[in-house]
Amino acid sequence: MPDEPEGYPPPFQPGQTSLVGPLNAILASLKRSQVAVAAPLELSHTPDATTLRLNIRRGFWAKLDGTPGTGGSPYVARQVDTRVLPPTVVAGLPSVMAIELNDRPDLAGKVVWLSPGAPGDYRFYEPGAAPTGPIYVPYPGCFCSSIPSILEMTVTPEGCNLGMFNSCTIRYGPTPPEYAGLALAANSWLSDETFTDSLGDDFRYQLTCNLINFDLSRLYITSTFGSPFRDANRWRWAIGDPGNTCTPFSLTNGTIYTGGDPACAITLEPPP
Repeated sequence: MPDEPEGYPPPFQPGQTSLVGPLNAILASLKRSQVAVAAPLELSHTPDATTLRLNIRRGFWAKLDGTPGTGGSPYVARQVDTRVLPPTVVAGLPSVMAIELNDRPDLAGKVVWLSPGAPGDYRFYEPGAAPTGPIYVPYPGCFCSSIPSILEMTVTPEGCNLGMFNSCTIRYGPTPPEYAGLALAANSWLSDETFTDSLGDDFRYQLTCNLINFDLSRLYITSTFGSPFRDANRWRWAIGDPGNTCTPFSLTNGTIYTGGDPACAITLEPPP
């Protein structure tokens, strides 16, 4: 008999325990398992495999061709290739309907960044609008494709968690240069007001979004722990939880950080 190749399994010996039975039982159990996921995750099954994927629609640059009706939005928009100048409409792709968040008219011919909302819903923000209500600003990477530029944060009871949380206005605008060392985006949602923590250091609140999670943290220009300094996330709202929606924008059901006072309640909504 020729030599067995390296790595070839040795013959089964009397008295040895076979692993075939337990392995088959594990595989059968996995096939019977019912796994549920929440948006934006999606789980799909085929005869050959089970696939878990992150379903986040991407935005793109588009040229506004015109307005179907009178006034402002919606516009007909066509995707463009921005690698050439001027940007050229990509042939063979269907047009989409796009809504300017503040219903600004007379934008036909402009090239704008479209952010996806619900299926078939694309939106964009063109600076210079004169809206009567809150301005909505696109937020790439956030499940809510855009959020209000001004938000009112209401804390109950006021100053809860030893004074960590206070009612205030959170506003979108240029990130102050004093925070340059924190590698923040060029624009941020920060509180108008400055507060003082239990160590005597002054801070402002920062609101960020990552996928379905909105997080509240604190930013310091100078602090006991560094200058500048970004605190850990202290409060979180998750889109999909009862009371948290993108349209209308409303965050009323959040959770405090581990170890914080569970009696605190914080809501975040645009001004009326």
